[in-house]
Amino acid sequence: MGETQQKIPNNTRFKYALSYLPFWAFLMMAIEKERSSLFQKHIHYGILLLVGYIFGEIVLRILGLGFLSMLWWILYVWVCVYFAHKVYAGSSVDIQGFDAIIDSMVEKDTKKNNTDF
Repeated sequence: MGETQQKIPNNTRFKYALSYLPFWAFLMMAIEKERSSLFQKHIHYGILLLVGYIFGEIVLRILGLGFLSMLWWILYVWVCVYFAHKVYAGSSVDIQGFDAIIDSMVEKDTKKNNTDF
């Protein structure tokens, strides 16, 4: 499946899992001041999933396939729940095609957080 993360306390893994809830990742970016790079990665994955869902929804509407909207929503929710469960269980979440993008976003966010003081 995926490689297991280091021993992370349950409350921290729960916080990581919450970042996959719709719009929760934006809230965590706004209020959480001290974010580890692993937490930032989960936040960015959550945002990426939400943006992908919204983009797909817009495309479906433009193409006149709005009747597929409910299936798209179910797929989005299923992927979010799957990733949240995987994180809470202690496995790593890696989306191969997006890891380079996410890592660069985390690096920029880390640099920004270090210069905010």
